[in-house]
Amino acid sequence: GLGTLPVGAVTGLAQRFGVLKDARVVLVLLSAVLVTIGFNVVYIFSAQLTQHATGGDGRLLALLLLLYGIGGVVGTALAGPVTDRFGSRPTAAVVIAAEVVVFVLLAVEEQSFLALAVLFAGWGVLAFGSVVPLQHRLVAVEPAAAGITLAWYSTAMYVGIAAAPVVGALVLAGGVVLLPVAGAVAAGLALVAF
Repeated sequence: GLGTLPVGAVTGLAQRFGVLKDARVVLVLLSAVLVTIGFNVVYIFSAQLTQHATGGDGRLLALLLLLYGIGGVVGTALAGPVTDRFGSRPTAAVVIAAEVVVFVLLAVEEQSFLALAVLFAGWGVLAFGSVVPLQHRLVAVEPAAAGITLAWYSTAMYVGIAAAPVVGALVLAGGVVLLPVAGAVAAGLALVAF
């Protein structure tokens, strides 16, 4: 048998919700929701956004998403060292602001495959690069409750993931270029909240 497994301290509901009394925690979580909406409102509808540039060719869309994924690997690898060096606040601010710029450029350049290839790669770096500084900020606010605040971070991401298709479907009715515009607005609001 496995014998006795160590069990951590049981956290009650009061403790779990208690961290939400700190406005700094709530604002970082709001930033996480908005960043996730911004990312997903574009990602989920990337086939529609890139339709002109790819001509509807699934292989070209797959290439764009591959470049995005490679950028994501780079962003994940860089996020920790950059956050350690410069701190979570400046890192998150720069990354989220840069993501706003990328979303605006996606709206402007949505018909150029080459431009989209560069933008998708950069977007991957930024989208994945925002995770670590946001989480780092939550840990820094209340280190003793890091497990709880990081659990709330996961919840915030899922709220953003759930909201993004609804937002995307609403803005798509007004035209495909509104998708990255909505992403830019969500990321801009995330920056303000952060």
